[in-house]
Parts: sequence; C-alpha cells; structure tokens
Amino acid sequence: MIRLTPSLALLAAGALCIPFAATATTLYPLERTCPVGGEKYASVGIGSTTQLGMRLDLRPMGPAANLPTPVCPNGFVVFKDETRFTEAEIAKLTPLVASDAFQRARQEHTEAYRCSSAGRSARTTRRSRSCC
Repeated sequence: MIRLTPSLALLAAGALCIPFAATATTLYPLERTCPVGGEKYASVGIGSTTQLGMRLDLRPMGPAANLPTPVCPNGFVVFKDETRFTEAEIAKLTPLVASDAFQRARQEHTEAYRCSSAGRSARTTRRSRSCC
C-alpha cells in the first residue's frame, strides 16, 4: 500500500501543473504542378506550424523541423514556391532532373541532397523556404 505523504502529494500536484507543448502543425491536401516537367501531383500544404528555436546550421527546431517537402513524380525536390521559378532556372534544371545521375540519386541520396544539388545547378539563393 502506498502512503501519501505531504511531499508526495505536493509532487503529484506539481506534475499536473506542468504545461505540455502543443504541436499545432496543420496540413491540408493540395494539388501541385511540378515546375520541371509540368506534372500534376498530390501533396500537402502547411496551414500552420510551430518553431521552437533554430540550430546553428539554421535549421528550425520543433515541429517545423520535420515538415514534408514537396517532391515531384520525377524526383525533383521543390525547394521554393513553384510559381517563383524563372524560365532560366527551369531551363537549367530540366536536363539535370532528366539525367541518369539525378535519377540514381533518388535511390542513393536524401531529399536534402537532391535539393542542394538542384539549388546549386539553378544557382539560386536560399532566401526562400528551403529544404537544404
């Protein structure tokens, strides 16, 4: 039989008062168009999320760190808003995505690697939402 002492009762009452973090990430279904190739595919949009800080490599901490990244059916990782790709960027990225090396990278490497590779090929900045 467990005897409830005043210190144990105080500890139990204090544990009930500890606030628990709420992960308020909301996702919704979305149809996207791939900027490289033009295929339509099902994805999710991010309605809201919570960021609890930032690591030294500028990646977010908390629920915002694990958000889904849009990936086209051809393996292209959409590293910025689809409507913000310029014609010059698309012209540089199309042969990259069609290459055998890039298609092999889909099996051998992570989305972050492919994102970084595509970003370097397009010579874009990482000011926009980036998966890299």
